Amino acid sequence: MAVLDGVLFLNAGNSSSRAGDIMIDKLKILKNKFYKYPFLTLYWGEDEGRAIVRGAFRGPALYNSAEWDALKPTEEKLEKKFGKPVTLVNSGRSAIQLALQQTEAKDVLLPSFGCSGILEPVLQAGKNPIFVDIGEDLNVTPEAIENSMTDDCAIIAPSMCGNPVDWSGINKVTQGAFVIDDAAQSMGAKYQGKLCGTFGNAGMFSFNIGKPLTATAGGALLYDEKFNSQSHKLLPATNSYQDLANMILRVMWRKHTLPFITITDRIGSAPHSFDLKGMSILDSELVYAQLWSLDDVIKKRRINASILRDAIDGTNLEPLPSKRGSVYSKFVVKVKSDKGDRVETTKFVRRLAALGVETEWLYKPLHYRLGDFGLPQGLQHIPYTEEIWSKIVTLPVSPVYSEEDMKDIASRVRKAI
Repeated sequence: MAVLDGVLFLNAGNSSSRAGDIMIDKLKILKNKFYKYPFLTLYWGEDEGRAIVRGAFRGPALYNSAEWDALKPTEEKLEKKFGKPVTLVNSGRSAIQLALQQTEAKDVLLPSFGCSGILEPVLQAGKNPIFVDIGEDLNVTPEAIENSMTDDCAIIAPSMCGNPVDWSGINKVTQGAFVIDDAAQSMGAKYQGKLCGTFGNAGMFSFNIGKPLTATAGGALLYDEKFNSQSHKLLPATNSYQDLANMILRVMWRKHTLPFITITDRIGSAPHSFDLKGMSILDSELVYAQLWSLDDVIKKRRINASILRDAIDGTNLEPLPSKRGSVYSKFVVKVKSDKGDRVETTKFVRRLAALGVETEWLYKPLHYRLGDFGLPQGLQHIPYTEEIWSKIVTLPVSPVYSEEDMKDIASRVRKAI
């Protein structure tokens, strides 16, 4: 274990160049490609349309002002559902940073498998990231946390892909450390009957692209009564017409626009700093409209996931383990291969693309990406994360797809195997 320019490294080893190859592969797959079944979709209807009309042309939500009251119905609806006070912010990143600013811990344990939105707020809050490994369900394990804890650390525990993390195990090993329940991908999921986002000292949701509940952006921080949400004043939010246009072009119309936006997509985009702001009125209206149908959306995702699970049974596709209570924000499969590398996974993705079904590669390990954050590329070895990340892809299970659609997708998946 060593400290290098504020980053604590565990288990030294060699990094990999596979990420660049995967990026090139995906660019080739997407070149001039229209998909019948895009991976990213929007489950928006008339209620969301009315929410956009209500929220798009209103002014900013100014913190501690009359305009901030426009967010109260959404906050109160979330508080009623999840049983904790809520502060609405402009992103999931902001929710994590706001939570971290409540602890004096210098180190933050987080899984290396995850999006940059986990790491960026750690760095912006001035903390030292400590990367730890994951288990077969892609969630950080209690053992990895226990083996990596320092005398002065906080922990971020994401429930990846809608699958709840092992909270019983984590609660046993955290020993009073400050814990953040990262439910960005698991809103509505339950662990032993308790809703994700309500564990730990603070919880958070994200409402960005691909999340169980999708606005144009935004996040929510859930906290205990003793939590001082007012200790760091939020900047005024602004309604972003650019975010709304981006959502429509990249997601709602993805079936038609994807070939034209591939080069400017987020593949390989550089991490960026972000402002700690309140949620826009537009996003608040969208979140409020969708909260009423969240349970139906989750039910639909589970049905769609079960159709895919039945279709791939007995094939060389292995669905990742999922707990009871998962909301399947992503349906993840591992392509089993005797070669032990990503060759067969890439071939499968290409064949499925040719059949009109878009997949999504999952995250390049964060400890491989330190250079993207202006940090030194230290020597590290995080075994299972390095083994699994390039062998898994996600298949579409969006609630926008009917059971007939899913049967057609399942048929195409079987043809691509």
